[in-house]
Amino acid sequence: MAPTPRAIVYSSPFLPPEWIAAHGWTPSRRRPGPASEFEAEGVCRFAAGFAVLAGPDIRARVFATTCDPMRRGAEIGTDDPIPRFLFHMPATWQTPEAHGLYREELKRLGRFLERLGGCAPTPAGLMEQMERFEAARETLLARREILSSRAHAEEMDRFHATGEVPSGAPAVPRPKSAIPLMLLGSPLRADDLHLLDLLDRAGGWVAADATEFGEREWPRRFDRRRMGEDAFDELADAYFGHMPAIFRRPNGRFFEWLADARNRTPVRGIVFAAHPWCDLWRAELPRIREVSALPVLSLHLAGEGNAEGAWTTRIQAFLEMLA
Repeated sequence: MAPTPRAIVYSSPFLPPEWIAAHGWTPSRRRPGPASEFEAEGVCRFAAGFAVLAGPDIRARVFATTCDPMRRGAEIGTDDPIPRFLFHMPATWQTPEAHGLYREELKRLGRFLERLGGCAPTPAGLMEQMERFEAARETLLARREILSSRAHAEEMDRFHATGEVPSGAPAVPRPKSAIPLMLLGSPLRADDLHLLDLLDRAGGWVAADATEFGEREWPRRFDRRRMGEDAFDELADAYFGHMPAIFRRPNGRFFEWLADARNRTPVRGIVFAAHPWCDLWRAELPRIREVSALPVLSLHLAGEGNAEGAWTTRIQAFLEMLA
């Protein structure tokens, strides 16, 4: 029988899986499900679900302070025996001090992984992981063109959770007539993925996944020359120095990315979905409408209370308008 993988589950795309893998662990980013008693008014369902993720392979949870709910999520369910690590993520990004703090936090995370039984990475080992993950991201991005929204999200989830890279013909191809859309907003929980089914059935297709589990929060392509000189420095810069995120201050890079997205991907509308307590996203919705200059359908992710019938009607009307 194959040994159970030793997984480190992590909350943010700003935590490089290459760094975790180079320490001898399996980096695993998973969509949480319902968090039962921890789901209450004023508590982010995504953060609460991540705090109680369970599995026989999980050896530690790594939280990142990219928002207040996730920062507080590190305090939920702390009586479980799984070790936790809180990564202090700088909100500002334009100063050398902010870049330096991010690098120091990566090193502190590395020491945590080593104390758990991991190994210190070699430059060659880190470069190998960087090349492996970059190749996987390119494969996944190419497969978006041939897959339905739900099928592609499931392939992305398998990669994030296990490192498995898909191959072969698509199990569920996308219809050629599907209307290309951008999915934008809060990270979706496992129970929220039925939204993709509704989009597919209504004749839409997520041509650009701009949630945290999609390609918007991927690092820039690695520079091989800089990797050879200092793989750690190149890794840190590719993530911290270039990823557009709504929580960053200033967050102008996110809106630059959004304005450029129309040229990169010919989407015809934006489906914006946010959790009730995701103030970072909800506060920026008016500016998103202005900068994107595209029709926007805003949906409320209400967890177990999602009104699928109402969603279906609104999605169908939105796609009829775009047709």
